[in-house]
Amino acid sequence: MSDNRNLVKSSTEAEYNSLTASINYEYSKIHGYDFLYYRPYLDNKEEIKLLNCKNPKTGKLRHAAWSKLLSTSLAFELGYEYVCYIDSDCIFKDFNKTLLDFINPYSDKDIIFLNNKPWGDDKPCSGFYVCKVNEGSKQFVKDWYDTSVPAKDVNHAWEQEPLWDIYTNYNVAIIDSWMFQEENNQFLRHVTANEKHCRVSYFTNFIKLKNIDYVNNIEAIRISEFDTNSLVTVPEGIIENEEIPAESTTVNMPNVKYPISNKKYSWENSSIRFFDNGSMEAFGSGSFSQQETYTYQALFGGRSHTLVFNEDYSEFKSVRLDDNYIVNGKLL
Repeated sequence: MSDNRNLVKSSTEAEYNSLTASINYEYSKIHGYDFLYYRPYLDNKEEIKLLNCKNPKTGKLRHAAWSKLLSTSLAFELGYEYVCYIDSDCIFKDFNKTLLDFINPYSDKDIIFLNNKPWGDDKPCSGFYVCKVNEGSKQFVKDWYDTSVPAKDVNHAWEQEPLWDIYTNYNVAIIDSWMFQEENNQFLRHVTANEKHCRVSYFTNFIKLKNIDYVNNIEAIRISEFDTNSLVTVPEGIIENEEIPAESTTVNMPNVKYPISNKKYSWENSSIRFFDNGSMEAFGSGSFSQQETYTYQALFGGRSHTLVFNEDYSEFKSVRLDDNYIVNGKLL
């Protein structure tokens, strides 16, 4: 597993990443597999940053979902025959089925995915994959991370859509199997942000059902922290997109006027305001940039949001990127 957050020892205070780590460790322990929890960070491991790695071609910051590929590349160097990656909102649900049971029918493939249904029956889901450790899979993971789709550095679905651009060039298997809805005898259960209201309760109940010793598992998990700067080299001449303090965002920004410039919108029980130069006022200072005609990316309160406006810019729908929390706003 790979996640920018630490593991929490108290099950009553744990976020879903800690709950799934305990579950997936239990599965690994039963079958004699090593379980590794990577925690990538950017610059300072004491800071939990949502944008914790960089686009190697542009130097722009990337969402933490991208850093799973850097974690995978580190695992490749540990001498294993296979490396399996699983998202921190996904668990091994069938404890009786081994990874070898899963791999053997596709042993001629370098990389094995499950499909992304119901959103893409014929496309791979990046939330789980198994790699045979060889030059082919190493090149695949490197090329995947190096694929530059600037709109997906910080926008959902991050590394998923760039994967769809390249996977056909590699020795890949895609298995038709439900992850995203409950089904009997399923190998994996992926509880995504679409079900965020039940993530913690689902995984907590699973731990009780399997009689898993949550605390002992968390204490036994091997955690590997690494600075993503050590694995990503930005070409000379590229100005890296460092996190600029919000109050200084006007210093080096051109005086660009956007359709939403100098307008004030409702935000739940408060309001937000946009200015000409890409700065904004939203519970303190923030910044925004235009992605498409009616779509903007906004960073404020330490979190990133995608705002989609209607044609006359009188209303918008905002989706917070780390948990898909939705806010609808209107021009004031």
